[in-house]
Amino acid sequence: MKQQLLEVLACPDDHQPLTLNISKQSGEEIEEGTLTCTSCNLVYQIKKKIPNLYYNEKQTIPEKWWELSGAPLVDHNFMRGIDPHNQPIRTRIRDEAIALGESVLDVGCATAIDYPLYKEKGFRYVGVDITFALLEGALQNTPDVPVVRGDGAKLPFKDNSFSSVYCKDMLVHLPPDIYKQVLTEMWRVARKALMIGFFGNAVDTNKECVYGLNPVNPKVGYNYPHWWSYYTREAIEGVLSKQPDFDKLIIDHVDFEGHENTVHKRTFYKAVKK
Repeated sequence: MKQQLLEVLACPDDHQPLTLNISKQSGEEIEEGTLTCTSCNLVYQIKKKIPNLYYNEKQTIPEKWWELSGAPLVDHNFMRGIDPHNQPIRTRIRDEAIALGESVLDVGCATAIDYPLYKEKGFRYVGVDITFALLEGALQNTPDVPVVRGDGAKLPFKDNSFSSVYCKDMLVHLPPDIYKQVLTEMWRVARKALMIGFFGNAVDTNKECVYGLNPVNPKVGYNYPHWWSYYTREAIEGVLSKQPDFDKLIIDHVDFEGHENTVHKRTFYKAVKK
């Protein structure tokens, strides 16, 4: 962890600043230490260069699944076979973020495969995810990437910390009672805009959200959302339009090359603040 992260980090419980106590440091990197909330005095650990600002005693099913030891996707190389330069939705979000300001937060970053898109432009990127093993993978592949362990529904950042905030294909993993909290938190920490790269088609007018759970690990009883679970345009717009300082929602489609050279669409949302 670099000390510069203190400029944006906050207690996930009350969004107040944190004080840093360093136990082990290597050059500019803080390897071990603690972060203490200046208001509620809660103490968070820094472990293996990753500030751990996530706790949830009542985890949702998807959260439990991602943290499950041996789960199929909890791997240091998760998604590392993908070149983000070849995915139009990722480069579209990158270009929009650069046009909006000087910093971006990637919510649900996993192994932070988008980081090179921003690093090569000299742009400030921070990634946040709930799964420690995936963040370890991010640092193994790109040791200088700033990552934080945190919950999207209780983001560990100060208000208006980033010019823009985005998530890609992350909402599909969230149950209906959680995705609204995540969008609200993303809005809180964004100064100018919130962006979403999403499965599905923006012209979908179904009012009901589709969300299903499939068994993945019967031995422990955990289930995982079906990969094509989605929330409709109306559902997402309904949450964002109620946020303070909401100005407008821009919706577009971005081509995505699927299996056997078939072309699908990703939906791109950009909610802009006044």
